[in-house]
Amino acid sequence: MNVSVEIEFDEPNAAYLEKVISPDNGNLISMDVSGNHVIIRISELKLSSLYNVIDDLIRDIEVGKKVESDL
Repeated sequence: MNVSVEIEFDEPNAAYLEKVISPDNGNLISMDVSGNHVIIRISELKLSSLYNVIDDLIRDIEVGKKVESDL
């Protein structure tokens, strides 16, 4: 069984997210950034992989924030 997930949130420095997430997404993740608003869509995801992919995504975002704040 495959599922799709959409995550929406506001991030003051959203531009860095594309740099962080794009190289690691395997074409499963699409992202729209409009100002501070971010929509991340994960598609054709195996249900058994849902936790791992979302966990990886959260780690990518946290690392991106850390790198962005250190610049």
